[in-house]
Amino acid sequence: MTDGQCGLSLRPYQVEAVEANLDALNQGLRGLTVMPTGTGKTVVAVEVIRRRGGRSLTLVHRDELIWQTVDKLVLAGFSELEIGVVKAARDQVTAPHVVASVQTLARESRRERVGRDFCTLWIDESHHAAAPSYLAIMDDLAVFGADGPATFGTTATPDRLDKLGLEHIFDQIVYEASLLPMMRAGYLCDIKAKRIVLPADLDAVRSRGGDFVESDLATALEAIGAPSLIAGAYLDHARERRGIIFVPSVVLAHATAAKLRERGVAAEALDGSTPDDLRRAMLGRLKSGETRLIANCGVLTEGFDEPSIDTIIMARPTQSRPLYQQCIGRALRPYPGKEIALILDLVGNSDRHALITTPSLLGLDPRLVEQAGAIEANDQAEATRRAREDGLLRAPRGSVEDIDILGRREFHWTEVGTTHVLSAGDDGWLGVEQAADGTWRVLRQPAYKAPLVVVFETRDQGYALGKAEDLARAAVSRVLRDRGARWRADPMSPEQHAFFERWKLPVDSSWTKGEAADRQTATIARWSWLRGQRP
Repeated sequence: MTDGQCGLSLRPYQVEAVEANLDALNQGLRGLTVMPTGTGKTVVAVEVIRRRGGRSLTLVHRDELIWQTVDKLVLAGFSELEIGVVKAARDQVTAPHVVASVQTLARESRRERVGRDFCTLWIDESHHAAAPSYLAIMDDLAVFGADGPATFGTTATPDRLDKLGLEHIFDQIVYEASLLPMMRAGYLCDIKAKRIVLPADLDAVRSRGGDFVESDLATALEAIGAPSLIAGAYLDHARERRGIIFVPSVVLAHATAAKLRERGVAAEALDGSTPDDLRRAMLGRLKSGETRLIANCGVLTEGFDEPSIDTIIMARPTQSRPLYQQCIGRALRPYPGKEIALILDLVGNSDRHALITTPSLLGLDPRLVEQAGAIEANDQAEATRRAREDGLLRAPRGSVEDIDILGRREFHWTEVGTTHVLSAGDDGWLGVEQAADGTWRVLRQPAYKAPLVVVFETRDQGYALGKAEDLARAAVSRVLRDRGARWRADPMSPEQHAFFERWKLPVDSSWTKGEAADRQTATIARWSWLRGQRP
């Protein structure tokens, strides 16, 4: 499914989304694609632009999103000389493919310079498209007339078109994917969520536009000493995990980070006034693990992609499904060694407002989501539904074990230094590593002692990991790549014991077959992978 001119290898659902968008555009329709955060909306959109040809304009909601889009355009085969950035002091208005922030193009003088001769307009994060700034740009480009560019949008919000307030901008949703199917297929992590009730009365908090007024919400949380409660929740339920905290005010963000530091947790605060260089350094420390938590107010809901984080602390109670899904989506990208995404929902008491939490977002039993994860909670709900349809009083206990969950179980990557490797048995190894120049590489060693082969290279860490897992599905036996495979719990075999003696390595007879296999993988990888012939 890789186009000959394109560095992007499309997943099956991405191919469907591209075709659906092209069909709609060819019919003169403005289509909307709805896909969860982390499933590759940008990849889909860039491929639509590439296949249509001609000049294109991409509108992004935040400046941080510009560079992600530029990277994907380069991956798709566009020369960097063909791509122009229009934001603040950058003014590459004559480029064949312009990526611009809405804040910049909202100024008429910038729109005049960038021109109107676009073949295609892509509106990213298009749930914002009803805002006056977007409408002014679209009116200037004659989007709603016969001579305007073919227009399409992408968003991660889960609501239907008539609930997005976009029915006058987009004609229809042309492709839609939801969280649970993406989790089942392994493209997103499973979720466990814990609801922690704060001693705050949210009935007294005003609502506006379908959600709480942030200043009122912040006041209510400050009154109960929320920073201490947030720090306690992290230490009680997510200690040593790495993640993001969402709060409703800048004051709470900084107070929460300070309280965590008082309790020995490496935490920092980020808000809209944080300079770009400090923000990049802060996110770099989160990526490396030097910082465990970043508390933020309204900054990291969009445009932040760090697959290694595994925890979201939602300390910003909300009634908004789109906002909630944007926030938790930051932790759902798969990453080697990341078994599950943990969501801590810190909510207040309310009889008047319908608060959004992970179980309510997915329509699942909160106890099962906390104990077993979203996929198994959904499987049990489906088993119960089928049992009722068959006339049974209840589904047999344990029947969930027999349900095929489409290979979702975590890939069993083994960490070896800075590289993650996956054994393919007699077919060698598959691995992901970051090269000295900062690029991410997916490598394959087709057989023991064979030279390593680079099969994919990108500047985007998340895309490299996704590509590696796609290759693993095709090239690695499920019995080897499945973290939940039953053989892993068996006693260590005599052959494994002999392996450690042959290599003169310590061996513990209490190891399971899976634990021994991991040590075998690491041992051989260090010798034949890390010390082998480097490409």
